[in-house]
Amino acid sequence: MKVQQFYKIFWIFPFLSFILGYYLLHFFLQKKEIYTPNVIGKSLQSCIKILSKESLSLKLLHEKEDSDLTEGVILDQIPHPNQKIRPSQNIFVIVSKKPKAIQTPEFLGKNHKFITKNSSKNGIQLKIFWLKSLYPVGNCIAQYPNPEQELVDGKMFVFLSVGNESLYVVPNFKDCFIRELLKKFENYNIKIDIFHTKIIDDDHVCKDCKIVDQKPMPGSIVDLSKPFFMQIQV
Repeated sequence: MKVQQFYKIFWIFPFLSFILGYYLLHFFLQKKEIYTPNVIGKSLQSCIKILSKESLSLKLLHEKEDSDLTEGVILDQIPHPNQKIRPSQNIFVIVSKKPKAIQTPEFLGKNHKFITKNSSKNGIQLKIFWLKSLYPVGNCIAQYPNPEQELVDGKMFVFLSVGNESLYVVPNFKDCFIRELLKKFENYNIKIDIFHTKIIDDDHVCKDCKIVDQKPMPGSIVDLSKPFFMQIQV
């Protein structure tokens, strides 16, 4: 009776032996823990090779735009370098990519307000030049680069009309002396109101004061054929 019972359970021994052997082999051959390789600054191709040698998997966490780097450079990783990790663990990386090229908008015929607003919204560094022309005041008469070309470094030059000769673009007088301002407009009908930030003596001569603020603001367009006022703070 006992012999028959033994034969009934004998078939399980080969199975248990196989399971035991598998776990023993897995225990002795597999590393219990490893240290995360440093792949920051490496290319994606180099990163894959390095992680494959350690039986680690690569996972893309995020792409970050960087115009100074080539595409596919590892910017950061999780877990961080030299941390203890398990075999076959995932390594998450942040990879560089080139920003999308900005196409030059068409500003020809558009007015000053539209151009500055559109440029600010799209991150365009705008350089404005004012020229006398027969076109309406503030309208764009030329631009560089031309429309629909790739905008290198996000910089753009536009040329705007100041209209006829009586129209004038107010320059930046900050850090200039009052005497320079008076000389500039000595032949025009202009009234200048001067405000002092400090108490002055009775014999004070404003011509030697330095301008710290002004109205109209620099870049404003005024008609010199008509009287206009300027407020100067010194």
